Amino acid sequence: MAESARQVLKMCGIDPERFSLEWASAAEGPRFVQIITDFVNKIKGLGPLGDAEGEAGRDEVERRLKAAIKAAQNTKVRTAFGTLARSLHKSGSYDQEAIVEGVEKKVVPAVEKVMEKSV
Repeated sequence: MAESARQVLKMCGIDPERFSLEWASAAEGPRFVQIITDFVNKIKGLGPLGDAEGEAGRDEVERRLKAAIKAAQNTKVRTAFGTLARSLHKSGSYDQEAIVEGVEKKVVPAVEKVMEKSV
């Protein structure tokens, strides 16, 4: 899911560094604080949404994000994601390279088709 979110943000013209998924248990208070602090500092360094990305304007980013939301709700996109999850499980390969490749081959094309119709 995380790689899919990064790819969709990239398709929307948003720096994928604006997304992060980290795990911390309830017993890891200091780790949680560090994760949040690091992420806030990263976002501050990137600046306001759209500035770092070189976007034409907020309206364009908003339009693309709305198209991405429609894509995430689309049955074909969700099926592509499920198919990828099953193939990764079947192969037993969960390394980052396999995930990125799978998302690029199976999920991104489905998202692109829906977004093209929405934009």
